[in-house]
Amino acid sequence: MALVLSSSSLTVPPSPTIRIPPPFPSYSSSAPPPFPGNIDLVQQWDEATVGEWLKSVNCGKYRAVFAANNINGDALLDCDQTILKEVGVTKVGDRIRIMVAVKALRMHAASVSKVTPRRPETKGETNFRRRGWRGFRRGVR
Repeated sequence: MALVLSSSSLTVPPSPTIRIPPPFPSYSSSAPPPFPGNIDLVQQWDEATVGEWLKSVNCGKYRAVFAANNINGDALLDCDQTILKEVGVTKVGDRIRIMVAVKALRMHAASVSKVTPRRPETKGETNFRRRGWRGFRRGVR
């Protein structure tokens, strides 16, 4: 570290290890763009949306391969390392990157499905479903 002496005071240049975050998030050409789709509806994604998601996790070069293999959102949630190898994701780092992102999607999809409220059933409705129509009309033919 070099010290810079000036006529009035001693100044030390900033440390190269201290990182100052940018004031506003900027997306350069090297950083992946943010995902424009709705991750709450991952099971309903088509191949094009999966391609946009791949681009957002910095694996956009596999968009055509995923589309050619008809990997939609539902199939994406079922992907594992073996499937990624079969599809043609050859680089280990890319497979890891995709799997980490898929696991995050799975966790998000599971949390969304747990939060979905069910309509409370009334006692008569429950009995109707359990017994069927004949259960209420037992004496009537």
